[in-house]
Amino acid sequence: DAEHFHREKRQRPPPDPTKNTCKMLVVADHRFFRYMGRKEESTTINYLIELIDRVDDIYRNTSWDTQYKGYGVQIEQIIVHKEPENVTSPKLHYNMAKNYPNENKDAWDVKQLLE
Repeated sequence: DAEHFHREKRQRPPPDPTKNTCKMLVVADHRFFRYMGRKEESTTINYLIELIDRVDDIYRNTSWDTQYKGYGVQIEQIIVHKEPENVTSPKLHYNMAKNYPNENKDAWDVKQLLE
C-alpha cells in the first residue's frame, strides 16, 4: 500500500508597493575622488548622485514581470575617501594606495573587489 503525497507550490505573495526602493551606501575611493571628482568633494558627490539617478531611472522604468514594476534605488549615505587607507601587508583594503594584485596598475582587479 503506497502512500501518495500531494505537494502544492506555494503562491508567492503579491509585491508590497511600499517596499520598492533599495537604499544604498555609495562609496567613492581616493582614486574616484581624484580622477572622476577632480579632487573636489562636491564634484565627486554630484557625479555619484547623477550616476545613481540614471540607474534608478532604468530600474523604475523596467517591468520585471507583470507584477514587479517601479523598483529602484535611492542613496541613503555617501562616503568620499579623499586619501588612501594606510594598510600594511598582507592586509588589503578597497581604498589602499597600492593596487591588488598588480601594484604597478592604477586600478584594482574588479573580480578581486567583488569577492
